[in-house]
Amino acid sequence: MKMNNKKVKLSNKLLVNYVIIIILLILFCITIFFGYVILEFFNESPMIILDDNEYEIVLKENEDINKIIGYGGFYEIIDDNLTIIYEENSNLKEGYEYTLVEFLKIIVSGKRKNYNTTIKFDLETDNMVIIGLPSDIEHIGLTDGDLNEANLTNLKQKVSVFVIGLFIMVSVLIYSKITSKTFVKPLTDLLKSIDKMKEGDYSVRTDIKDSIQEIVEVKKAFNHMAEKIQDESELKNKSEQVRKQMILDISHDLKNPLTSIQGYSEFLIKNDNVSNEKRLEMLNIINRNSVRANNLIRELFEYSKLQSEEYKIKFELNDICEFLRELIAIYIPQFEEKEFEYDFSIPDKAILTSFDWKQLDRAISNIINNAIKYNDHGTILFISLIESGDNVIIIIKDNGHGIPKEMKNIIFKPFIRGDESRNSKTGGTGLGLAIAENIIERHNGVINLNDTDSGCEFEIKIPKKYNHIK
Repeated sequence: MKMNNKKVKLSNKLLVNYVIIIILLILFCITIFFGYVILEFFNESPMIILDDNEYEIVLKENEDINKIIGYGGFYEIIDDNLTIIYEENSNLKEGYEYTLVEFLKIIVSGKRKNYNTTIKFDLETDNMVIIGLPSDIEHIGLTDGDLNEANLTNLKQKVSVFVIGLFIMVSVLIYSKITSKTFVKPLTDLLKSIDKMKEGDYSVRTDIKDSIQEIVEVKKAFNHMAEKIQDESELKNKSEQVRKQMILDISHDLKNPLTSIQGYSEFLIKNDNVSNEKRLEMLNIINRNSVRANNLIRELFEYSKLQSEEYKIKFELNDICEFLRELIAIYIPQFEEKEFEYDFSIPDKAILTSFDWKQLDRAISNIINNAIKYNDHGTILFISLIESGDNVIIIIKDNGHGIPKEMKNIIFKPFIRGDESRNSKTGGTGLGLAIAENIIERHNGVINLNDTDSGCEFEIKIPKKYNHIK
C-alpha cells in the first residue's frame, strides 16, 4: 500500500478551516433569524402568536373566519407559484402574483400595509393561507385554553430554535479546538526539542509527524540546524583536544633539547678545567640540540601558518616534470651518501600544472627526507610521475622499515611518528607529513599512504588546473 506523502500548505489548511467555520456561523445566523418563521410556516396549527399589546388569532371553525372578516381582516389562499387563487376581503384580487421579495417580506416582518399577518401551510393541498387583521386590533376573543396553548407552542418554537443554534455553536467550538491541535501539537513538540538543546543536548531531533508543508519544512530546518550545531560542538571539542595534545607534544619535544642545552652550557660555565676535546664534544651536543629545537619551532610555525584560512597558496602554471627533476637532483648527494638504490620515472614531455612551486617542494621534500632519515643504507627508492586525465599522480616509495598498518589513518596527524625509530632522537619533529598533507589539500589534491608488503608508498594526486586559489 502506497503512503500518501502529499504535503498541505499551512495557508490552504487555514483557508479551509476559516471557510468551514464561516459556513457554520452562517448556518447559526440563519437558524436564529429564520427559525421562528420556518417553524411557524410548517406548523399545521392555524394559531397566530404575538406578544403583549399585539393580538392572537385562533382559526378553528368557519365562525372564526367570519370574525376575522367582521373585524376588517382578510385571508388569501395562494398556490405554490405565489398566485392568489381565492381571497376574502383582501385588497389584492384573485390572480395577483406575489413577487418573491414581497412574499419574503411578509414572512419576515409579519406585516402588510396596515395589517398584521401570518402565513399557514396546508399539507393536504400544498397551498398557503395568508391571514391578516388590521394593525389597530389587539385580539379576537380567545379563551384561556387558547392562550395557554399558544404560549406553549411559542415556547416550543423558541426552545427548538435555541437548541439548534446551541448545537451549531458547540459544533463550531469543537471543530476549532480539534483543528487548533494541528498547529499547537507540532509547535509544542518543537519547543520541547528546543528546551533540550538549550540544556546542551545537541543530539536532540524532533520527529513531528504532520502533512502541513510549512511544519515539515520547519522540522527539517530544525533537525539540520541541530545536526550542524552538534557537528560544530564535536569539532570544537576535538580541536580543543588536539590543541591540548599539541601543547603537550611541543613541550615534550622541546624539553629534551633545551634541557641538554641548559645542562651542558651550565657545566661549561662552571668548569674552567674541561679539556678542549671534551669542551668541543659538549659544544657539538649543544649545537645539535639547538638545531633540533629551532627545526621544531620552524616546523610548528609553518604548520600553524598553513592552518590559517588567511594564508594563500600562490598558484602558477609550470612544468611539473621539470619541477620534479630539479627537486630530485638536490637529493642525489644524500642518496649517494646513504648508498640508496634509486630509480625515477618522469615523462620527457612538459605537463603544465597550476601549483605553488615553493610549497609543493616543501611537501615532497618532507616525504623524501623521511625516507632518507628513517631507512638504512642500501634502501631502494623509486619516484615516478603519471599523467591521469586532468590530474597528475606522484608516487614516492621505498622498501625500508615502513609504517605499521594500524597507524595508516593517523600518520598525517601532527606529532605522529611511525615507529620507535621515528622519534625525536633522529631530529624529526612529527610535523613533516602533517605539513605535506595540508599543502596537498590546499592544491585541491589528496595524499595517501598505500598498502604495501614492505616499506612505504606515498601517492600524491593534484589537478593540473586549479583556478580557485585558497
